[in-house]
Amino acid sequence: MASIIYALIAFLTWGIGITFEAIAARKLELKSFVFWGFFLGFIISSFYAPFAVSQLSTLNLALVGICYLIAFFIIPGTIFYYEALKIGNPSLVGAIGSSFPFVTVILSVFFLKEKLNLL
Repeated sequence: MASIIYALIAFLTWGIGITFEAIAARKLELKSFVFWGFFLGFIISSFYAPFAVSQLSTLNLALVGICYLIAFFIIPGTIFYYEALKIGNPSLVGAIGSSFPFVTVILSVFFLKEKLNLL
């Protein structure tokens, strides 16, 4: 019974969050909205930094390059997502935008030769 309640809470908070994102995207200018979103995300995630100092020894130039490559694709994707929230139906855009695990599984099966199992 508890798992059903937790699933309903996750479902409601997901829907409410996308609704608030759509409201904010429609009221704010897109560039400032994306900037402040990334900036506040940076501030919130920086509270974790003191606990991760010991893991900085694993950082190398290739990993930094991969991070920049990922950021190169994340920023335009985020701009397109918020533009879609601005002009489209938030529940439809949110459902399509949240379907990334499906794409990830398909890519990992075909390109990385991963095997799917029940677990």
